[in-house]
Amino acid sequence: MKQADLRVGNEYAFPTYKPYDAAPLAARVRIVSIDGGGKVTVRVVAPGTKPPQHAWDAQQVKRGEQRQVATRDIVCPWEEWADRAAAIGAEREAEVAERRAWHDDFERRRADRVVVDAERALPEEYDEKFFDTETDAEERVALSREYIKARRLGPYATLEQIQPLLVDLPVPVLRDILAANAHRETGLPGTVASTFVRAAELLETARRAAKDRARGSGGETPQPGSLLGEADIAFVNAARDGIAASGGELLLPPVPTLPDWVDEEERVVAPLFGWLRLAVGDTSGRLLHSPGCSSVRSRPILLTDHVPWWLVMLENPQRLCSRCDGPGVRDLVSLAGFVAAVDVWHAEVVGSNDGSRQRSSVYFRRPLLPEPRHWNQTSLSHGGSSRPSARTRQTTKAGWRTRWWPRRPGTAWTKVLGS
Repeated sequence: MKQADLRVGNEYAFPTYKPYDAAPLAARVRIVSIDGGGKVTVRVVAPGTKPPQHAWDAQQVKRGEQRQVATRDIVCPWEEWADRAAAIGAEREAEVAERRAWHDDFERRRADRVVVDAERALPEEYDEKFFDTETDAEERVALSREYIKARRLGPYATLEQIQPLLVDLPVPVLRDILAANAHRETGLPGTVASTFVRAAELLETARRAAKDRARGSGGETPQPGSLLGEADIAFVNAARDGIAASGGELLLPPVPTLPDWVDEEERVVAPLFGWLRLAVGDTSGRLLHSPGCSSVRSRPILLTDHVPWWLVMLENPQRLCSRCDGPGVRDLVSLAGFVAAVDVWHAEVVGSNDGSRQRSSVYFRRPLLPEPRHWNQTSLSHGGSSRPSARTRQTTKAGWRTRWWPRRPGTAWTKVLGS
């Protein structure tokens, strides 16, 4: 209170303890003298409730004690203190309840980030509002354990085998991919289990392909022609149009114009996906195989030679193995992230009757395209080179590298068809 408002002989409230979650405590004091300079001398009439021992900033007073205090420490006349303390206590209790509710909700959402639920509705947006660099590694380890359970891999599966599959995408997206069946058994419409079927299948294929072929493990790698369809083409075109509308440009690795004798469907998809790397199985014969083909004994997919898809399009179809249909996709994990983005986008577009619904924003990483060391090591008859453009390289604030959709130089995150 101000010094001018104080009167000698009147009784006032002198705070002794201010807890953060309850009403403050105060002693009843009577002013003995006004000393000036913002100081008054008071005598304690009633010390009130005793503050907790060793409480921070608590004032210990005794009945009849006389001390000099600052006028600003006098709160109000004693007759007003009960109502004022009750109002302050109610406000602080409400604040504590609000903070507790926020913390409980935060913990629930953080725990939910690694809960695999096949019946979970497809989120309207995947974001990283609750991303924590310290817990990200722990969450991915937890998802690796969930992967082993979801795919029923048994006690011999190790975390070291699973963790390389769960690296590029945000944790909530990986969580929902795990909820999908890896054998194209779709779940309920509108759920994550029905949306991420392709991505789940690719991750499982990548896990099998990483095994040592000398032990008879692995499996045939998928062909890009059977993986990619109209939805993938529409997604890239929509992203290109959206980026162009904002003044940017989507740069893809160069693909030469294919001659007219190449299949028309392949000529249509070549400008958008012809740069995808295909792994070529080891063989001394004339046929082209995938690394997992049962007709050859090849090295693992990431160790074999690789060529761009457009180079395979130029081959005579009779040179492609009839069992595996020829070289398969090499970067399975990265492609799983791409098809996950496509399937979420496609599900939102199909599920929106008027097209005005907010589309999901999914961030992903494009397949890495290292330059082949020796093109003549492959069994293909055509030479050439396809170097990815360095202008498409962006690094995200969360540490993921995204090279698909740079909106403008310096942009870290880019939302596909989002606000």
